[in-house]
Amino acid sequence: GIPTKYFCLASTAEVMHHIEETRHATLLNHSVQFKYQISDESMIIDCTTARNLELSTNISSRNDKETLFGVPNETITPMGARRLRCNILEPCKDERTINTRLDCVEELSQVEEAFHILRTSLKAFNDVDHLITSFIQVPTKLSVKHSEQIINNIISLKHTLRSIAVVAEPL
Repeated sequence: GIPTKYFCLASTAEVMHHIEETRHATLLNHSVQFKYQISDESMIIDCTTARNLELSTNISSRNDKETLFGVPNETITPMGARRLRCNILEPCKDERTINTRLDCVEELSQVEEAFHILRTSLKAFNDVDHLITSFIQVPTKLSVKHSEQIINNIISLKHTLRSIAVVAEPL
């Protein structure tokens, strides 16, 4: 991933350069749009405060389990982990949204069978964000390996789309 310093200080050009350098690929034209705006629904926590409060990184050790993110993190998918991290680093201010989330957690904690079915079905989910990103990246040097990866990603996306119904049922 992009180092934390990029989230706080980077321009769009710097982020794009970082992606091109680390992934040896460019992004298709008009496939990504960066939009910087302040959300009225979330709090802004600056990088220094997030680090000092150890929201996602432990200052004294490399053990991320000893952070506000790490303690409750029992996510099954990379997407869930990213969502939890965002919810911690950009806490919601909207009372209605917070109460809806709490109601969902309460319902899943009371209906154990639905919780376990949901948790099991999420294990089959691939990282959709990663798959979509792979479709918009163009390698700087074409190869058979890249073509095979694209085919594998398409198959993976097909299986993930089929998994949606399995996840939706207990919900």
